[in-house]
Amino acid sequence: MTLCLDHASVDDVVWSDELAARLAAGEHVILRFARLGGADRDLVVARFGDAVRDCRVFRSGEHQLTIVPVVATSRVHAHAGEIRAAIADYRATCAALVEAHGRDALPGGWQVYEHGEHARFVHAETHQVVEAVLDGDAAQVDPFFFAEFVRSTPHHAGVAGLIVHAFHDAARMLDVLGERGLESA
Repeated sequence: MTLCLDHASVDDVVWSDELAARLAAGEHVILRFARLGGADRDLVVARFGDAVRDCRVFRSGEHQLTIVPVVATSRVHAHAGEIRAAIADYRATCAALVEAHGRDALPGGWQVYEHGEHARFVHAETHQVVEAVLDGDAAQVDPFFFAEFVRSTPHHAGVAGLIVHAFHDAARMLDVLGERGLESA
């Protein structure tokens, strides 16, 4: 469930036990405003400080901010070895499948669905999903694509277990470990 709160301005936003409880339960909080300026997101983050430390706060519409709880930094550090191994496996798997696809030589069981500059590789038997950029830098890791990969790869179940909100939790992991290879979202 998502909590939506309407405010005239960022100055009207007050931290409450209800906000804290909703975020602790893993829910999104949407703050809607009559007007939202460019620096207002930073004002909300500064005002709430530690309360949103383990959240992503982002502009989700012309006049709204969304607060999404994400995997805690401490949990990312506690599982850093597993996460880095999954990132390395994702990069290597992407590179191998893209290279094989370019030669029309995909290994048995793999199906490919091209869309734009990406390809979605799906293994027919294991259902492993590898979404890859066809002409991109193999070091770049898209958070959503990484989340799909670990969720569909049994030996990365420990990392998948850290992910509740696919894009946001994976982005937190990549950002904390400096592994995104992209500019931060």
